[in-house]
Amino acid sequence: MEPLLRFKLIKRIDGEEIKITVAGLAFIRPANEPTVKHPAVAGPVEPPPFKPLSAKHMPNRGMRREGADDFRKHPSLMGGVRVPYWTERE
Repeated sequence: MEPLLRFKLIKRIDGEEIKITVAGLAFIRPANEPTVKHPAVAGPVEPPPFKPLSAKHMPNRGMRREGADDFRKHPSLMGGVRVPYWTERE
């Protein structure tokens, strides 16, 4: 109550009775005014064009250490079944 009295938005009349001042009525928005004004709906966002990676960012297969692909010789366990490692796609 004290901040409202300090800003003169309300005033006390006869002890416990309180009245809203003209400044208080101007501060309060009318009840029939919508609280949210609907902005325009944003359109779809176009993705940037696809750019494949350049070859300079790909690992060089010739510069790998000796034995780096040994794990491909051993089959993996999938669903209780041993399956060979994937071969490279051509």
